[in-house]
Amino acid sequence: MAVDPLSFIPPRLMPPDPRPSPQTPAAISRLVGRQREVDELVRLLRQNRLLTLTGAGGSGKTRLALEVMGRLHAEEGGRTWIDLAPLDEPVLLPHRIIRALGGREEVPSGNPEAILPFLDSGPCLLVLDNCEHLVDACAELVEVCLRARPELKVLATSREPLGLSGEAVWLVPPLELPEPSMALAEARACEAIHLFEDRARDASSDFRIAEENVSAVAEICRRLDGLPLAIELAAARVKVLSVEQIRDRLDDLLRFPSADGRRTVPRHRTLKAAVDWSHDLLPEPARVLFRRLSVFRGGFGLDGAAAVDQLSPDSDPLETLEHVGRLVDRSLVRVREVRGAARYSLLETIRQYADLRLEESGEGEEIRARHARFMAEMAARSAPHLTGSERGPYEEALLVELDNFRAALQWSRDGAPALHARLAADLSWFRHFTAALGGDSPPPSSAQAGEGPVTANGPPASSITSPPPAQRLRVRTLGAFEVEGESVGEGSWSYARPQELLVYLLLHPKGAGRAEIGEAIWPGATPPQLKNSFHVTLHHLRRRLGDPGWIVLESDRYRLAHERGIDWDAERFEGMIREAIRGERNGAGDPTALRSALDLYGGDLLDGVGLGRWIEEARDHYRRLFVDGWMALARVLEDSGAGGEALDAWERVTTLEELNEEGHRGMMRAWSRSGARDRALRHFLHFSTLLQEAFGAEPEEETLVLYRSLLTSNDPSE
Repeated sequence: MAVDPLSFIPPRLMPPDPRPSPQTPAAISRLVGRQREVDELVRLLRQNRLLTLTGAGGSGKTRLALEVMGRLHAEEGGRTWIDLAPLDEPVLLPHRIIRALGGREEVPSGNPEAILPFLDSGPCLLVLDNCEHLVDACAELVEVCLRARPELKVLATSREPLGLSGEAVWLVPPLELPEPSMALAEARACEAIHLFEDRARDASSDFRIAEENVSAVAEICRRLDGLPLAIELAAARVKVLSVEQIRDRLDDLLRFPSADGRRTVPRHRTLKAAVDWSHDLLPEPARVLFRRLSVFRGGFGLDGAAAVDQLSPDSDPLETLEHVGRLVDRSLVRVREVRGAARYSLLETIRQYADLRLEESGEGEEIRARHARFMAEMAARSAPHLTGSERGPYEEALLVELDNFRAALQWSRDGAPALHARLAADLSWFRHFTAALGGDSPPPSSAQAGEGPVTANGPPASSITSPPPAQRLRVRTLGAFEVEGESVGEGSWSYARPQELLVYLLLHPKGAGRAEIGEAIWPGATPPQLKNSFHVTLHHLRRRLGDPGWIVLESDRYRLAHERGIDWDAERFEGMIREAIRGERNGAGDPTALRSALDLYGGDLLDGVGLGRWIEEARDHYRRLFVDGWMALARVLEDSGAGGEALDAWERVTTLEELNEEGHRGMMRAWSRSGARDRALRHFLHFSTLLQEAFGAEPEEETLVLYRSLLTSNDPSE
């Protein structure tokens, strides 16, 4: 029988790295700034049992964790720090932690429960540094420990969350950046500049931030996005370069070595090594997308990511969305909201790294061509709207992509001259009205702008007077799901989440915030998971609707643009059935109106789609209205003397709700009035048995009175 060589490891064969101290390791460098962040993290750790610091390589996760650990008071209990960076085998994780806790016993390898005897039963803190390459193993171990030790707390650093329920995830922000107009004293107090000066003085003791160099230092910090490791590596060069020379050589920053590599962990001796650590943990499809995203400047949306990633027409765009989400989780891509949609970006230093990888791949020209074509298609779609009164939203959308248009124009000038000419022409009115892309430009000719004479103010007269075409959206959600409209493309909805989001927004016409939506659709998701899942789903929904204007963001609340005209079958059904039921209750029941309303109910809300608990509540609401409608119709038919039709209606009620007592009473009356008193009495016995078996209950007094009347008379109305 084969034996796993890692299944039982004696102490002498344990990994040879020295045992981490159970006390806080001594920090080599001074912590500059970050006081607000440290205070916030200490507060979060006291409120949560699991806190994970995430962020890009070099963002300062480890340094912050050291400071937080040192700030905790003695009453917090024992504190143990474990650096997981040198550990390659997940199976050795329990051994590593047991050694840090002082254990030397032989334990089965890979068993997270093996560390429980070594953990204090009282308050204690475990700090797991650099979990990203062992995320699954760390998540399993942490979950076991937290369940078994109620007073244990865990502080983790990782380039992606552990993904456990109850995990508080905190994205390490960049350092505070200087404003261009800051005075010298204000600039020196800014965290990014303060860090640059502090590390520069380590390299050259006479270095000072002064009027003559503060502008160059501020530009360095801004171009490095406030990333602490990048700023430290740049500052270390003052020993051999002026700050102006450093600023002009920032494109080579990826290769800048640390000032003292002997005191620096290998993955932080160059910025390239720091990003290599994250890059090498990615699956191959995510690596490919990562390098291709380097062609974007100033950010991109999900459509843009798909445009450069999907080289085959048979590619699944959902795979791109999945890989973007993975890059966000790994802190290689940032996400924020712009005009109600997800906007992704890479830190400039990370983008430079991805660009190096793109050049190494040999596909740089092809991907830049795809980027330029994507930007040209966007400009072409917007161009007809830029000369009319409705141009405002289109200008805003193009302004968001300004850096991308500049990059596309620059590449296409030599790489695709014909494309360059079309792109420049489609952007001409945009340049004229906004003075973007290089300043003032004269109004374009009518041939450039489209049909119609050019007016004194520039735009063609026909485009000013022509309003945008009216659009309506028709949504069917009762039974089979279907969306129709002028902007809606053909094809099936590939997965259920966009349908669910659409229905949620239909049910909340005044709108809902992202957190509120997330609690319903993604319960238990961590904030980063929710943010990415929500924006991926929102993007997919907007894309299926064909016009992003159908979903509006106002005051941090997302809503559907009902003012544009939305015909929703569930809304129409509810309005018609309620009106018909009111008529019946007021003595003016109309069976035709009731039947017309009931015909709108094609089935349960999103029938056959397994979704969250909130959708069940909505389904019950419409199902209840459907049953109430049939009951009203049965009463109207019964009062009008249409006994046979009334019987059918009451039978439909009991089919929908087997224990609906009013429905069963109606059937008893209908059978009796048709001359089948024995059938009515047998039905009472049948219903009584159902009720007894289901709840151990007896029928209501009204039902018993009806039964007794049937025993003594053929007319249940007596």
